[in-house]
Amino acid sequence: MITLRGSEYDDSSSSVVFHIGARSFITKNELSLFVYLVEGQELTTLATCDFMQNNKKGFDWPEFSVLSTSIPDDNCLLKFEVFERTKTKPKVHLGAAEMQLGILLGYSGRVIKLIKEGFTIGELKVKDCKRITQYTFLNYIYGGAEVSLIIAMDFTNSNKDPTDPKSLHYIPKRNILIWLLL
Repeated sequence: MITLRGSEYDDSSSSVVFHIGARSFITKNELSLFVYLVEGQELTTLATCDFMQNNKKGFDWPEFSVLSTSIPDDNCLLKFEVFERTKTKPKVHLGAAEMQLGILLGYSGRVIKLIKEGFTIGELKVKDCKRITQYTFLNYIYGGAEVSLIIAMDFTNSNKDPTDPKSLHYIPKRNILIWLLL
């Protein structure tokens, strides 16, 4: 008998998925997005996105996700910073904005204005922000799923001799040595 204690082995991975775009930035260079968790005066980097896809209405960063273990709760404060990468300078700070995660969750279309020295220098458009949980086999066991296993071994002589090519257990002569070693 096997006993699994699912609560000790809970391995589900919950994450928050972001899809963010940018618009109204005056630049011909590539923009980078940095997302931080704000805890007092301390910033913890949650994600960075360097590659952007240009579309007719602005730019899109690819979807990215942050593990929920990195985010304490939906009331936590996130800081978004946008940097421009030029040929002469690897990172030029364009602007920053802060917003609670709970405001972003499930609300696509929210616009976050990026401010630098009191001026709006561009906007981030939250195309999607949602929490996703991927369950593991142990989550199902812990939730009460029952698993049955049946093993059968055929010890009858009806399967013919393993040297007979019509047998289900036929072993070609070149492989006999392998089977004998087992």
